[in-house]
Amino acid sequence: MAAAVSVDKPFFDAQLAEGNALWPAMMRCNAHPCPAKQEAAGPLSPDALASLRTWLAQIPDSGRDGELPKDAVFFWDFGEDSRKLFLLDDGQLERLADVAGVTLHAPALARIVAREERRICREALGAELFDYAQSRGQYRTGAAGDIVARRDKELPLPERCRAHGWLALYFCSLRWPKELRRVFLHRLARLSGEIGTTVSLGNGLSDTAWQALWRMLKKCLLGEVAPSWKPYFTA
Repeated sequence: MAAAVSVDKPFFDAQLAEGNALWPAMMRCNAHPCPAKQEAAGPLSPDALASLRTWLAQIPDSGRDGELPKDAVFFWDFGEDSRKLFLLDDGQLERLADVAGVTLHAPALARIVAREERRICREALGAELFDYAQSRGQYRTGAAGDIVARRDKELPLPERCRAHGWLALYFCSLRWPKELRRVFLHRLARLSGEIGTTVSLGNGLSDTAWQALWRMLKKCLLGEVAPSWKPYFTA
């Protein structure tokens, strides 16, 4: 069943402007077969089904995992900025989770002075992410760091960084419409695997905490992951 469309006309018109890369991303995320149309056309042959799955697998946004949906959802209302995270491809989402995780813990990483501890963290996180945390990353943490400050203290700091990067994306999506959130959470579960932390999806964040988290994620996205997306976000 298609989702109800509630897109503001100015936003939708802007996506049709020449050279707007957000529109193709919106098309990709909605490029999946509709079961109703399949039933009307008759059952697909095994060869046709294999070809369809091959075509779906080539689409950068792979939230469908190559499977035919039982209840296809089409969603177009990406006027609210945080929902645009849904349009990132798998590689961009993984990069954002990595950057967000070290950003959340950048102040702690920047305080590490012991040579052996620095070596361990640098090897676990990778030189690029560790150096980022030691420099500009710690100035992007803001109040978002308080959200995870007391979580998973039993885990080594590099493992907390990885777990909390994915957790940030989970928490950010909790305010999205349920049809969008359901697909995104399934996708995060596939990409993150065993992240080492307990996620209680029934417990969201206060408005103040959510805004702090979104500001941090937006800085990570536009500063480190996809700078070319800056025109598609409000100031």
